[in-house]
Amino acid sequence: MPIRNPSTRPDLFAEALQEWMQRLGLKQRDIAADAHVTESTLSHWLRGDRPPDVESGLWLLMALHRRFREFQEDWTVAEVLDGIAPLGWSWEDIWRTLTRRVVESSGEQSFRDWWRAGKPRPLPPPIRPLTTEFVERAEGLQLRQAATSWEHWRQARWDALLLTGMAGVGKTTLLTALAQNPQVQKHFRDGILWLEGTEDTGEKEFLIRRACWEASVETRGSAQTAWARWVSQPERRLLVIVDDLLLDSLHRREDLAALVGPKGPQVVFAIASQKGARLREWLEEWLPSDRIAEWHLEGMREEEGLLLVEKVLKRKIQPEERAMAIAVGDALGWHPFGLQVTIPAVREEGWENLLQDLEQARARENWEPVLWAIERQWNRVGPKVRWEITRLLRRTLRGGPMGAMLAGAIWKPWPVAWVASLTGRLRRHEAQRAQWRLEELAQTGLVEEVTLHPAEWWRETTMRTWRVAPMLRWFILQKTGRWRPRWEGWKRKVWWMVMFMTRDWYWRDILPPLPDSLTLVRCLPNLLLGAVRIPMLLVLEQKEKRLGRSGLVWEWIQGKVLGVPGTRLRKHWDYLRLWPLEETEMFNWQVGMMIIMLVVNIALSWMLWELRNWVISIGMWDVLDGWMKAGANLSLLLVLLWVVWLAVLFVYPLWACVLYGVPDRELERVVQIALRVSRVLQQLGPLREQEEWLRKAWEHWRGEGSAEWDNATQ
Repeated sequence: MPIRNPSTRPDLFAEALQEWMQRLGLKQRDIAADAHVTESTLSHWLRGDRPPDVESGLWLLMALHRRFREFQEDWTVAEVLDGIAPLGWSWEDIWRTLTRRVVESSGEQSFRDWWRAGKPRPLPPPIRPLTTEFVERAEGLQLRQAATSWEHWRQARWDALLLTGMAGVGKTTLLTALAQNPQVQKHFRDGILWLEGTEDTGEKEFLIRRACWEASVETRGSAQTAWARWVSQPERRLLVIVDDLLLDSLHRREDLAALVGPKGPQVVFAIASQKGARLREWLEEWLPSDRIAEWHLEGMREEEGLLLVEKVLKRKIQPEERAMAIAVGDALGWHPFGLQVTIPAVREEGWENLLQDLEQARARENWEPVLWAIERQWNRVGPKVRWEITRLLRRTLRGGPMGAMLAGAIWKPWPVAWVASLTGRLRRHEAQRAQWRLEELAQTGLVEEVTLHPAEWWRETTMRTWRVAPMLRWFILQKTGRWRPRWEGWKRKVWWMVMFMTRDWYWRDILPPLPDSLTLVRCLPNLLLGAVRIPMLLVLEQKEKRLGRSGLVWEWIQGKVLGVPGTRLRKHWDYLRLWPLEETEMFNWQVGMMIIMLVVNIALSWMLWELRNWVISIGMWDVLDGWMKAGANLSLLLVLLWVVWLAVLFVYPLWACVLYGVPDRELERVVQIALRVSRVLQQLGPLREQEEWLRKAWEHWRGEGSAEWDNATQ
């Protein structure tokens, strides 16, 4: 949010000066001479055009003090401090200037005594030192600016500053840095009050009693009444920090209402909680919604995270290990506490072993603090939230990102999801409800909103995607075991297959319209190449199993983009550090399964043909003639159906290569031929828009994406 720098605000000082002169009934000429300034200079001060210097300001304050004494008006030092605070002046600045002067009159001595008696006595600062591994974050600067910004004279711009996010993301650290900042301490002359929101003895008004005790407020009667009388004073300039506020009971809500409700206009609350949506809902009952600022914290930015890694290792990251450090940070979602706990393992075992442990969800004994912190939040949420998060993990391949329609389909009950898929009734309003739910989960930090990568330029700019927080995903996998139960895996595959075949929304929202010219040019070569290459790889894989290597077929399918040699879509994604949408991952997985099923079908047809020859050789053909012919014809028909289906299906990965800008010579030849074919198809009106997609995609990546790739790989 854009927040104006509140270091100097002459306009707010002008408001205070105008009010003081109105209370005294003075005009500019009445006070200008006493302040030893011209009327023109005083006019500039009243308009807020330029601020006075400290010496001139002191003369003005002494003149106003003398006038207030004459009119017997109540004018306090606290009121004056509120007026000069927008100029960046404190009590010490005026006192320092005053003590350099020689007392010349009884009026000046009276002002000196009055000013000395009104010296602020702030609360002792909270004893919460920052660690040596502290890294300044962009949110910290925004938080300081918001805490020290004023809207009007004696009126804070924000009543409450909210920090939300999952455990260990840095909420307490940012609040500690806020409390230790000298500018903030100078700004809040009554001090900074720190309350622990997790403390609870089971009694009502616990926060109120704790606040009164910390602020030395007498509570002979009701603590709530005493706190309201003390904190509601208009001159009270105080920052109240409530760290890790629990919202688990009704009496805690009443306690928070009594704490926040009676606040004065210059009192600011900074509250950290893991349940941002509920906290904001509560606060909006007592405070205006436009006076509540909120920051949702996720992982650190890459530059901030690398600086934290260097402080943990106590050395600079070498250029050759930077890529591995970034991979580890991505695996942790740049979670600050996770980085602090896991990075020390690099000193002993290196980056590769640490990354392998994270990918396989293996935890070590010294990682227990971060596991405990996440488990504490995991246990605080209700069973419904735990079911929703676990469901997202079990139905996805890599934990996100995903769109709202996929999340809505995952959360639908198993029978209802099948019926909705088979009948094509996954309505848009159901996806909207899923989006609202994802936004609520994002307020807790359990789910993160992911910005689309620039490589996905062709998607809608309004498209929003989410993923389960990497640290939470790692925790759940570590807790339940990296490899899910086999029956859960089969349920996921069956669910994917149903969604894939019914394609109520599945195909339409993954890729833009597929150009027909690309389908005509590239369907059969892809299919023939896959049908020839995969059996060869299967034979080779059986031979290399003796050497402990397997998965050649899957590696070829993923690395070569399902039969298109050299396109390197997966390598391109890895280079860009891009997680494609789960919908795209599912699509690639399904196409790979189709290829394997085609190979199996061809193998069965060959076995059936060989069985027919064997039956003929033993003289049983006349007996088994009917069912053998029917089986052979059915097998041939199935093969033809697979060929026709895959002929079109095979082009989707090729189209993804064009959209993602994968540089490849063979791909370039295919697209050039498709563009020539499209000249004929463009004469047909309904096909014109689809063909324009191909030209737009190729021109985009030949002009921008290819140049970026070439520069990066040189």
